[in-house]
Amino acid sequence: MGASSQVSSEIAAGRGIWYTELMQPDTKQGHDLSGILDASQENKWVAIAPDYSRVVAAADTLRELMASAPTTAIFHRVLPHDANFAPSAF
Repeated sequence: MGASSQVSSEIAAGRGIWYTELMQPDTKQGHDLSGILDASQENKWVAIAPDYSRVVAAADTLRELMASAPTTAIFHRVLPHDANFAPSAF
């Protein structure tokens, strides 16, 4: 089983968020999603194919998406085009 399919048993930041090894902070690999995301997916949760080639499902809530997407998908929240995201420890 490769690193992309192994799910970490740790919980990120104590908030009950599960993450894969590819999502750990020391990952230097980035993915340009601009080729597969469009305006219809703004403010929605999307499930992305493990090879980052296409969006396989979209939903308004993460719960809805988890019920309809393949278990191998990568879940991602699509922000509005004019929003910025900067993680903070505060």
